[in-house]
Amino acid sequence: MVAADLLVLGSSGRVGRLLRGVLSGSSWLRAGFAEGAPRIVWQYRSGDGADVLKWQPGRPLPRGFSARVVVALWGVTSGPPEALAQNAMLARAALHLARRVGAERVLHLSSAAVQAGLQGAPAAEDLPPAPLTAYGEAKLRMEEEIAAWHGAQPGTTPRSVILRMGNVAGADALSVALDRGGPVVLDRFPDGGGPRRSYIGPEDLARLLACLATCPLSRLPACVNVTGPRPVAMADLVRAAGRNLRWRPAPPSALPVMALDPRRMEALTGELTGSGTARGLVAQWHRTREVA
Repeated sequence: MVAADLLVLGSSGRVGRLLRGVLSGSSWLRAGFAEGAPRIVWQYRSGDGADVLKWQPGRPLPRGFSARVVVALWGVTSGPPEALAQNAMLARAALHLARRVGAERVLHLSSAAVQAGLQGAPAAEDLPPAPLTAYGEAKLRMEEEIAAWHGAQPGTTPRSVILRMGNVAGADALSVALDRGGPVVLDRFPDGGGPRRSYIGPEDLARLLACLATCPLSRLPACVNVTGPRPVAMADLVRAAGRNLRWRPAPPSALPVMALDPRRMEALTGELTGSGTARGLVAQWHRTREVA
């Protein structure tokens, strides 16, 4: 019989690997998820280990397995419409699994892409959706699927939190380019600047997840942005990582800024200052790599 404090679905993805690296290297961050020595279990489709759940939807669970909190990181980021449609299916699978293992809450990974088309001030959670891409549309469908599931059975557990995730340092496309070495190419807009994005570092992501995993259910938000205190210039991240930067003219479809409003999140965590600067983000990422 295994009783987990936290079950992480989709552990083989970029965010899952970063999160596992963070928590394996910091007993202090692990301790945020439960008193004493929290039991964290990582779901994979294949693999072994004392802290690994080898499982996928449609397969039986180990006898007696339970979990207090489920973090659903799994999802599909690219591909044809039928592939992206799996995001909604996986959200429903996470909810069914959470009910089977007795979880009281599920934290679902969504994306800032749901509100990418909003212009002006940073996007608050209660502003209308404005996806610009097929991926953003798919994540919106996922959020709607979660709402429909709860609408059909109001007031029951598990409770859900939708995580509107900005870029995660170490897990986004820029991080992949930085890992390759050599110059990094960024879009330059007519004002001379490059893209700016809401970012969060892997250590700060772990802090937020710990807050959401342990706060009273009465304080649990239905949706929360996951972001540092301000957008960060991608050019600054390239320089902070010690890479050379090259520019190209931005295509008409490129977004100069994608910014999320951090205030709802900060009511739980306080300001995550380490995710508000390029140096802080790169430092968090590199510390995670050292222990992964």
